[in-house]
Amino acid sequence: MTDARSRSALSAPAIVIPCQRPIPEDSKARAAFSEYYQRDFLGLTRFVMRLGAKPHASAS
Repeated sequence: MTDARSRSALSAPAIVIPCQRPIPEDSKARAAFSEYYQRDFLGLTRFVMRLGAKPHASAS
């Protein structure tokens, strides 16, 4: 006969922690991201606001 606690411990899902990517040190990558951010930030913020988010929350 098995203990109920040991059965539940065996069936519990494993916690998966995603790996973080390192921040690129390359100045070209930083410049490309900065350009993307400046180009698309306003449109993405407006899109999220149309979905119902408040202005402050959509900009964060």
